[in-house]
Amino acid sequence: QTRSGLLTRTGTRLTVVLAVLIATAGLMLAGGATPALADVTTQYSFAFATTSFGEGSGAVAVNVTRSGSLAGTDVVSCSQTGGTATLGTDYTFATQSLTFAPTETTKICAMTITQDAVVEGAETVVLSLTATSGFLGGGVTPTSMTITIIDDEPSTIQWTATNFNVTEGNAGTSLVTISATRTGNLTAAASVPWATTDGTATTASGDYLAGAGTFSWIASEGGTKTAMVTINGDTTPETDETINLNFGTPTGAVISGASSATVTIVNDDSTVLPVITALTPAFGPIGGSNAITITGTNLSGTSLVTFGTSTAAPFSVSATSVMVVVPFSSTFAGQTVQVLITTPAGTSVADASTANDYTYSGGPTITALSTSTGPTTGSTFVTITGTGFTLSGMTVTFGGTTATFAYVSATSISAVSPAHTAGVFNVVVTTAAGTSIDTTADDFTYTGTSIPTVTLVNPASGPVGTSVTVTGTGFTGATSVTVGGVSAGFTFVSDSSITVTIPAGTPAGVVSILVTNASGTSLNVAADNFNNTSTSGATTTYTLYFRWSLISWSGIDNLSASNAVKGIETGTANPATNDVSGSVTAIWYFDGPTQTFKGYFVGFDNTPGANDFTVLVRGRSYWIAISTSGSVAWTVLQGS
Repeated sequence: QTRSGLLTRTGTRLTVVLAVLIATAGLMLAGGATPALADVTTQYSFAFATTSFGEGSGAVAVNVTRSGSLAGTDVVSCSQTGGTATLGTDYTFATQSLTFAPTETTKICAMTITQDAVVEGAETVVLSLTATSGFLGGGVTPTSMTITIIDDEPSTIQWTATNFNVTEGNAGTSLVTISATRTGNLTAAASVPWATTDGTATTASGDYLAGAGTFSWIASEGGTKTAMVTINGDTTPETDETINLNFGTPTGAVISGASSATVTIVNDDSTVLPVITALTPAFGPIGGSNAITITGTNLSGTSLVTFGTSTAAPFSVSATSVMVVVPFSSTFAGQTVQVLITTPAGTSVADASTANDYTYSGGPTITALSTSTGPTTGSTFVTITGTGFTLSGMTVTFGGTTATFAYVSATSISAVSPAHTAGVFNVVVTTAAGTSIDTTADDFTYTGTSIPTVTLVNPASGPVGTSVTVTGTGFTGATSVTVGGVSAGFTFVSDSSITVTIPAGTPAGVVSILVTNASGTSLNVAADNFNNTSTSGATTTYTLYFRWSLISWSGIDNLSASNAVKGIETGTANPATNDVSGSVTAIWYFDGPTQTFKGYFVGFDNTPGANDFTVLVRGRSYWIAISTSGSVAWTVLQGS
C-alpha cells in the first residue's frame, strides 16, 4: 500500500513538504530501504562561528553561505545581536539584507572597525542571521558569529603619583621611594629611563643626591616598579623644597599623563622663615610712595618690610602675598637694594637671588606699552604707562630714535613710533630727574613688515557683492580687509594683489577699501575709494574700547563732532543712532601735512582754543577716547 504526501511548489523553488512511502508489513520499497524525509530545503549559515580582526583593520567582511536548493531568489538578514564592543565607538554596523540570486551561494556581511588610542583589551561583536524561508544552520553550521576586535594600542607607563613626599630629617640621609606602573598591552617587554633635576631643592646646596635609573618590565609583565632617591637632612629652618622627576624616552610603551613628577622634601624643623619669590613691579621712583606686591611663602604675620636700610609696614598680608608702599630712599637713587620680610619666625635670607631685588629710579618709570609691535616704517600709536612723566623737559625714544609724543598725565604718554630697523628695542622716557630703567615692560618690536598700501581698486564702482581686485603692496600676511569700515571677505593672490567681495552693510556711496596686516592698516587715500551703488545699510556701528579705539569715519562727511557723539546728526535725536557723549572724552587724528596730532574735546565746543577741529571728515581715521571701562557701541548714520 502506498501513501504519498503533498508536493508543493512556491515560485521557482520546489520544496518537498512530505514524501513518505510507508510499506505494509512484510513489504520493501524499491531500493531496499525505508527513507525518512527527503529534504532539499535551502540552508543559510556563516562560514565560521568565530573570527577576529585587528583594531586597525577598518572595513571588514564575513561570508554568509547558501546551500541546498539554489533555484530561487532569497533574502537573509544579517544583524548585530550582542558583544562587548560599543556600537558607534568601537565599530559601525547597520543591519543588512542579503539577496541571493538564483545559483548564488555566498554574500558579504560588512562592518567597519574604528581605530582609537584607548587601551581597552579585546572586545567582541556578535552577528546573527534570520531568514524568511528555508531554515538556518542545517543543524551543523553556525547561524551566529562572534567577531573579536583585537586591541593594538601599546602599553602605557605613568608615575604612580604626581608628588612623592619625604620628611627631611635633622641629620644624615633618608630615602624616598618613587614608582611607576605599566598597564595596557603587555605583549612585549618595556622600559623607561628616569632621572632627577633640581627644583627648589638643589644638589649644589646638598639638599639631595642626583639620581637616575630605568624602570623595566619583561614581556607579559605589568604592575609597579620602584626606585630610591637619597635626601640629605639638616637642622636649618626653611620652606618645603622640591626635586623634579623626569621620564626619558620609553621602549615598548608610551608615557601616559605627565612625563614628570616631583619629590617634596617636607621641612621638619621647628621654624620656617619667609621666602620672597617675586616683586611686582620690581622698580619705582626714588620718592617711593608707590605700592608693590611681594609674592612668596611663609609670609603670614609679616610685620616689617625692609628696602635696603629703609623700612615700611605692610597694609595687606597673606601666607603668599604682602602689599606694601615703598619708602623714600634718597641714599639708593638709581641703585638696586634687597627687600627683606620679617615674620614671627624671623627674617627672610639675603642672598644672591634677584627675586627680592628692587631698583630705585631717579627718573621716570615705564610699566606698560599699549602695543609692543609695529612696522619698521613707524607711525604706530602707543600709549606709554608709568610714573614720573612731566609736562615739559621730557623726551621719548624708541631704540634711540626720537619719537613724537603728547603728555597726557604724570602716568600716561601718547606716542607715535618713529621709523626704525627691525628688532626689539627699548622705549626710553627721559626727564630732568633722570632716565627710565630698562625692563621688559618697555620692549617694542619692529617687525620689519611694512604697512599695506593700496594703489588701485578694479572695478571702482558697483553694488554689494561685487568682486574687486585690489592692487598695492604689503598684502602678504593680511589679516583683514574693510570696505567703508565693514569687514569683508578676501582672497590673497600675491603680495601686490588680493580679491575682495563688497560685503552687505557697506555704506552707500564712496567708501575706502583698507587692508590690515600685523604691522598696521593701509592709509586712506583716493586710490582705495570704491563707489557702492547699493542703498542698503543706513547705519554703521563702531565698538569703542576703554582708553583708545581707532576707527575710519564712514558717517556723514563734515558732520559736527558734537552732533555725532550726541546722536543728533540731523539736528534732533535719531532713534537709529545713540548718544555716547557721556563716555567719549576726546577725538584725535594725525594730520599728515603738519605731522601733528589734532584734537577735539567733547563739551568744549564753545571754548576758544580748546579744539583743533570740530567736524568729522568721511574716510579719515580717528582715535576715539572713552572714560568708561569695558566697551561702548556707537551707532551713526552712514554717509554717502
